[in-house]
Amino acid sequence: MIRSDPGEEEAERAVRFSVLLVCMLVGLMLAPLFGESDNGFTIARIVGVLILVAALSVVGVHRLAIVLFVPTLVVQLVAHRSNVPIVVVTSVILRALFLAYVTGVIVWHVLRKPQITVDAIAGAACAYVLLGLVWANLYVLVERARPGCCS
Repeated sequence: MIRSDPGEEEAERAVRFSVLLVCMLVGLMLAPLFGESDNGFTIARIVGVLILVAALSVVGVHRLAIVLFVPTLVVQLVAHRSNVPIVVVTSVILRALFLAYVTGVIVWHVLRKPQITVDAIAGAACAYVLLGLVWANLYVLVERARPGCCS
């Protein structure tokens, strides 16, 4: 689709940054409420999938984003039904890679803006929270490799 107004794309991206930020904050707020119950894990996985979809909408649908997104989503859904360690580890690795890519795209977008706008602030907040999610996924990998090493 060809846009006649370049400002329209910027406004749309600001909304997408806001949606991604809300999804991530909802996930962070709901996690402690449900603990380690079966329903809690299901809700966390659903919110995780929503975060992935919102992250894809921020970076846009192009080849590299799809190559990273599709396997991440598929393995994430398979890991929900499976407790096979290699599937769970693969899910965490793919999620960390995709979120790191999204973080990089958002930081690049924010840093190339000549002015500070609401869009830049929302993007920076998204990048900050995404960076935390990437590190959390890496922490999960370390904990799975050496249980109890981070306690």
